Amino acid sequence: MNIIQRPASAALAVLLGVAALVAGASLLMLRDGGWPWHATISDSVSAGSSTAEIVDSDGTAYRFTGSSTEAHQWLDRKQDDLKTAHGIPTKVVVGRVLEPVGLALVLLGIATQVWRLTTILRARSALTPHPTK
Repeated sequence: MNIIQRPASAALAVLLGVAALVAGASLLMLRDGGWPWHATISDSVSAGSSTAEIVDSDGTAYRFTGSSTEAHQWLDRKQDDLKTAHGIPTKVVVGRVLEPVGLALVLLGIATQVWRLTTILRARSALTPHPTK
């Protein structure tokens, strides 16, 4: 019970919870974008073909030329391979875990602080003599 009575522990729980929420949210954003590579598709109207290109963060370039459908399929497969190589699925899972943990810490910290304040107010009102008529 002693840890509940310390206001610093409640503030620390809120601070850690907010940090976990922010970290979890940024990791979850990797599900949809923010990947460490740049992908483009360009169509050649005269040749009737498309070129897909990916430039990774280390400068490695990947290219594919074919029909528009083939280029889109290649781009999807290559990006899935790069996601795995960069550990993005693992980062997304960590983000999914951090979100509820962060929320729980924030709620615990706030609840602890509210409990502490109500306990202090009850103790003060019990010690304060009430005027009698």
